[in-house]
Amino acid sequence: MAIDYTRNDFEINGVIDTNKPVWKNIENIANSAGAWVTYDSTTGQYEAVVNKAGTSSHSFNDTNIIGAIKVSGTGLDQLYNKCYVSFPLTDVKDSSDTLRISAPPAILKDDEPDNQMNLTYPLVNNPIQAAKLGLLELKQGRVDLIVEFTTDFHQNDVKAGELIDITNDIFAWTNKVFRVLQIKEVDNGKDLLYQITALEYDSDVYTFDVGKSSPSWPDYYSIADEDGINTIGELAQCVTPTVTRTEQVSRPNFLVETTVPNQPGIVEGVEVWYYKIPDSELPSWETVDDAARTYNKIFTIRPTGNQTVFPPNQDVSHDIDTLDAGNYLFKVRAVNSVTTGPFSDVMGSYEAYDPQQTTDRIDNNTEVDEGSGNILTTFGLAGLIALINSLIRDNSNASGGVFDKIFSIFNTDKGYDLRSNSQLDKLAGTTGGPMVSVATGSYDTGFPNLGTTTGPTLMTTVSFSPSYTGNYLVQGLFDTKGTLTAGTTDLRGYRGVSYNLVDGVGNPVADPNNPGTYYTVAEPFDTISVSMTLDDGTTTLLSQGSGGVGANYWQDFILSDTVALTAGTTYYIKFYYNWQTDYAASTSKLGWDISYNVYSVL
Repeated sequence: MAIDYTRNDFEINGVIDTNKPVWKNIENIANSAGAWVTYDSTTGQYEAVVNKAGTSSHSFNDTNIIGAIKVSGTGLDQLYNKCYVSFPLTDVKDSSDTLRISAPPAILKDDEPDNQMNLTYPLVNNPIQAAKLGLLELKQGRVDLIVEFTTDFHQNDVKAGELIDITNDIFAWTNKVFRVLQIKEVDNGKDLLYQITALEYDSDVYTFDVGKSSPSWPDYYSIADEDGINTIGELAQCVTPTVTRTEQVSRPNFLVETTVPNQPGIVEGVEVWYYKIPDSELPSWETVDDAARTYNKIFTIRPTGNQTVFPPNQDVSHDIDTLDAGNYLFKVRAVNSVTTGPFSDVMGSYEAYDPQQTTDRIDNNTEVDEGSGNILTTFGLAGLIALINSLIRDNSNASGGVFDKIFSIFNTDKGYDLRSNSQLDKLAGTTGGPMVSVATGSYDTGFPNLGTTTGPTLMTTVSFSPSYTGNYLVQGLFDTKGTLTAGTTDLRGYRGVSYNLVDGVGNPVADPNNPGTYYTVAEPFDTISVSMTLDDGTTTLLSQGSGGVGANYWQDFILSDTVALTAGTTYYIKFYYNWQTDYAASTSKLGWDISYNVYSVL
């Protein structure tokens, strides 16, 4: 038999958890009694302020408000229009029970979204009191005018939760009543001020009759049955599903995801329903009355393991691979063995589905362990190693290997097999071939032992005979090692190093445009150069040179050119230098370090 509940607004009946902080327990007690706990600085004590209808205890106007009044409202997406109240019910040994309270559609604002408030009162075991507290919070939460202003220290007896009134000409307020939400002390360096935040007061918030309706606020709440037990016969709405389509895989599918309702009811399964949109509804499918559509159930998601029911707020999902191409809508609902809950909202937009089945294959993105077993296990480790060995084996006579394929392509393209030494006589030229160096070395003239010259002077000759016919690159590097003899200036060796211009008797010529300075001129006749030739004893096949007037005596020179050579023929490379100066008697010396290389090119 159900308990005959009577209403006592400010009575609590529950277990205090002594493991929680003291202030947390105080807040639970106050919330369960619809009150605030605030500190009274005038008495130095904490006290409770009951959230109930009343009259203003303090008045504010231009005489005690410092500065501007800030006015703000609650955003449309922050207005609550639903409330779930959880509490321990005494009729079932304080097992958890839930009330569901909804604001009537008539008072909702245009385009106001669903917004649910969740309240828990661990110290309330009376459903009438729980309903009253839930209604009080829900209705008060829809009053959206908030003010903030600063006042002086004389108002230090104002407490959070109390009612105050404000008179202001700008806002056309005359003794408009607000409930204080927060008081903060503000020190501006001169005075101690108070910053007050308050919420508009509406006496209709406190006028209701639980279980009945009135034109101003049709109070509606539901308890599962007269004993307050959430029975198996009542289910709430699931969250609107999200749908993800995967089309080009071995198993194209839709993935449907949703969340089991929080309260109330026992959810044993979640049904997934679909609707294939006909062409006649496109593209304006949203204008069609969804209630007139015929949906088809495709699957029921059930708990796994040892579970027989879904816990509240459980995320669930299912993939669907049996639908053909088309445009689809999806919705879900909670079910149990006795009843079904309301359908969820329809998925926000239709999904244009075009499944294209592709085979599974091993590619660069395939993991070694793909979930069903190690790939090495599938192929067999020994077999895989044998396969790899056959691909990269180094037997030049083997066929089918990676390197065998490479050599075969090269032989077809270039006309010879890189693996055969007998083919090396087909060198770079019209047919191409491998790079081969046929002459390399260095020569040092010593330092310093070379004087000035009257023209190109031979330093050394090297000879070589190539083994293969083809095109060759001949390179020579000349590293200059020059110095100036102390006390002389004859080895300038580069244009731009100047000396003073002198007259016919050897006196420096003054610069009239720059008093105290003299005309200077460069030494245009200093020359440092090198050259290199290649001949077969009769004919010069290559001749290269570098340097000249203005070259530096520390400068390096690189000579390079390509020439066609014949196997078995003896060739001679000759290296020359030339150093001339406008001074007849030079006492400075030069030296050279020469490096050379001759190698085949394509």
